[in-house]
Amino acid sequence: MDKRKIDGYLKNAALALEDTGIAKNGKINSSYRGQISSFGASIAQGSILAAVAVYCGKTGAGVETERLMAAIYLLKHYESANIEELKKKSVKENATSLFEYVKNEYTSCSYKVKEEIMEYAMALKMAMNLFVLEKAGEKR
Repeated sequence: MDKRKIDGYLKNAALALEDTGIAKNGKINSSYRGQISSFGASIAQGSILAAVAVYCGKTGAGVETERLMAAIYLLKHYESANIEELKKKSVKENATSLFEYVKNEYTSCSYKVKEEIMEYAMALKMAMNLFVLEKAGEKR
C-alpha cells in the first residue's frame, strides 16, 4: 500500500463521507468506523469480491454498510469529470457499481484491485477522525 496515495485521498474521503450521508452535521456514528475496519479485515482474510458483496447488502450491523461501499466508489471517481452525476445516484446504485467494478476487474488483476480498495477504505477510516464520533443511539 502506498501511504502517500492514502494521504492524497483524505480530502476527498471526507467529502465522500458527507456525500453518502455517513457524516451529518460534522458527526459520524462510531459504528461506521468499526464497520470500515471489519471490511478491511474481511478483504485481508478472504476474497475482496465476497467482502464487497456482503457490505453492499444489509449486514445487521446497525448502520447501512452499503453507504461505505458507495463512499469508496465515489472516492475512486472524485477526480473524474462525471463525479457530479455519480453524487446524484442513490447509495444503492453506487454501492452496486463498486461491486460490478470489482467483479469485472477481479479476475484480471486481483492484487491491484484489492490494494486499491484497501487504500480507499483506509482513507475513509482516517477521514472519520475529522468528524465527531457518536455512539449508536445518540442523536446527530
